[in-house]
Amino acid sequence: MKFPAIKNISLFLACILLTFATSCKKESGADLSGLLRTIPSSAAGVVGIQLQKIIEDAGCTVKGNEIIPGKEVSSLLDKTSSSDQETARLIFNGSTGIKPDCAVIFIDGTRTFLTFFLYDVNKFIEAVEKDTSGSFSDEGSGVKVCENIALKGNQAWICLSNGKSIDPEAIAGYASLSESRSFLKSDLAETILNAKNDISGWCMLNEMLQNSLSRSEMSMATIASGLLFDDAESVQFSIDFKDGDMEMSGRILNDKGKPSKFLLPTEKVDLKVLQSIGGDCDMLLAFTLTPKLIDKFEKLGSVLGGSLFGDFKDTFKNIDGTVGVALSNLNGDPKINGVISTKGKASDELIGLITTGLAPVKVDGNQLRFSNGTSTGNASVADLSEMLKGCWFGVAFDMSGDINPITGKQIPDSMKSASVRLFPRDGSLELIFNLKSNQPKQNILLTLLNSI
Repeated sequence: MKFPAIKNISLFLACILLTFATSCKKESGADLSGLLRTIPSSAAGVVGIQLQKIIEDAGCTVKGNEIIPGKEVSSLLDKTSSSDQETARLIFNGSTGIKPDCAVIFIDGTRTFLTFFLYDVNKFIEAVEKDTSGSFSDEGSGVKVCENIALKGNQAWICLSNGKSIDPEAIAGYASLSESRSFLKSDLAETILNAKNDISGWCMLNEMLQNSLSRSEMSMATIASGLLFDDAESVQFSIDFKDGDMEMSGRILNDKGKPSKFLLPTEKVDLKVLQSIGGDCDMLLAFTLTPKLIDKFEKLGSVLGGSLFGDFKDTFKNIDGTVGVALSNLNGDPKINGVISTKGKASDELIGLITTGLAPVKVDGNQLRFSNGTSTGNASVADLSEMLKGCWFGVAFDMSGDINPITGKQIPDSMKSASVRLFPRDGSLELIFNLKSNQPKQNILLTLLNSI
């Protein structure tokens, strides 16, 4: 893959940005604010990416605008094709003219852009034109365009949207925005500027839903979000790449940029109840279900025009507390072991439902226990339970086996575990995803790249 190839440059630069993303030095703050100043206040999504510190965390050395790859990065480059090595050489020796400190991705209308500053515009132009059939043309207002790349002054924009071209007038408008009309003046800009995360972003909720759902699904999701959250306006998220761990978090915000109130009652899972399942497993699912929550679900079902929750209310009405399910051997003869907390007596309907759909049931005081055989997973239930501490809903996966229990695909030996959890936070919810590797002293991005 050659650096300037227009069909590949967006993907490659996104990879480079992710590869270099982590907490950057204080000097990049001015550059990040400068980039945010060229983003319209009407943008539907903005992602700030810090670029510098991970270069040094990966064992590289920065000399001016040149990056000298360290031992681990050099090893990665040796595994790539000769054309990709040439691309990396251009990046590392500063021949592209790209300033390696920070970058921003933003959504404006139907287009998504990646923008960054250049320390040498001529080097960037030369690098792009060297291996492409195109060349930069002057489109007026100081804007130069080469296919999906635009330049004005010492700033570059790349259109990441498939099938979308660069609009020179739009670029000129971005570059000449007054501060009062830019994203820099919004409260959310301060959040991105002051974030300690490697990647920090924000996006309108409707924008996310439109890009991932059909029209009918979009309508249902909009109704559901309104019933679950008070004034669900946007999503705030962050990503951190650490030694042995990647963490992603996200929260729903209201129109004031504050965490949106979650309208359902939540309680944290009881680790003792989860750990009482015992044995080993490959995946552990846990959540709390209470009579108040069941009542809310019934009301939500009636508002959405269905009677599903009402029909099952009698079945679930005596559940009160933590529900945990441990699963293993999902790609062969699945083993299921679990526990359900009750108010003292479970309904016959619930017992029948579990027996028919999951496994034989045994009443154990205020708990129902079910099992269809001894689990033969690769992790202990006790260890996976610790990963779900403090959450309202969560799933923890052991990844030390050969096959992913969900996708059925091979798991890299370098990966250890993953978890997805919903935490009650100040009346709202926070979603956190963690991916852990077996290399606790190596930045997980390097571990992931080594696994490819």
